[in-house]
Amino acid sequence: LYFIGCLRQMVRSSGMGFNALVFAVVAHLFSCASTYIIAQGMGVPLAFQHSLMFVPLVMLATTLPISIGGWGVREMTMVWFLSLVGISNADAVAISLQTGLISMLMSLPGSVLWLLHKRHNTQQAA
Repeated sequence: LYFIGCLRQMVRSSGMGFNALVFAVVAHLFSCASTYIIAQGMGVPLAFQHSLMFVPLVMLATTLPISIGGWGVREMTMVWFLSLVGISNADAVAISLQTGLISMLMSLPGSVLWLLHKRHNTQQAA
């Protein structure tokens, strides 16, 4: 219910909606760039424009509620898309696993803060 109220407020306020759009685009660009950098670090010839094309589609596929955290779905879609540009299955899986692990590690501080905030709110309610 709180989420819907926040979403409604964001849609009604053009400034908030624009800011959310800018943050979303920047986040996707960083995801594409990180995948490109991982591939370059591994010596895989992934072009940046291919990363810009495929990574958002891979991220969209991971949101499907058919796995836990997108694991497996991300690897399968990454293999499929990167095979279209001549990258081997093994390299695509390695890129995907590293992308997933880095994403998970980057979200850990936020998870800890969320858990601490949740505990604080539970103690205040009691």
